[in-house]
Amino acid sequence: MKSFKCHWLIYLRSFSLSCSVKCSQGLDSANNNNIKIQASIYSESGSFQAEDYQSRPVSGIIDLYGGVIQNSRGPVGTFSTWHGQTTIQSGFSKRYRYDDRFMIANPPFFPGTGSFEIVSWFE
Repeated sequence: MKSFKCHWLIYLRSFSLSCSVKCSQGLDSANNNNIKIQASIYSESGSFQAEDYQSRPVSGIIDLYGGVIQNSRGPVGTFSTWHGQTTIQSGFSKRYRYDDRFMIANPPFFPGTGSFEIVSWFE
């Protein structure tokens, strides 16, 4: 599995997975399958998605450890379900795991407000 250890925030207004890790076919054949990403990805007005997810062959898993903040959920693959079994048809399946360190510390240069305000509380 190819590993991309990003110790910084990926911050773009619109984002396609191929821009960062060159996973589209022909750009870098070693990165076409089973991608491992360690990053917090922020897309203010776009989404985090795989380039050509509908037309690329089944390409393994995007194993992301960190976080994804996006305006709209971006597709990474296509799937079909038959008799309760889901099968990938094209692109990637995904395994996203949240990095708990983000609960107490932001990545460098993380966009934010600088402070929080409690707007409601219920017990």
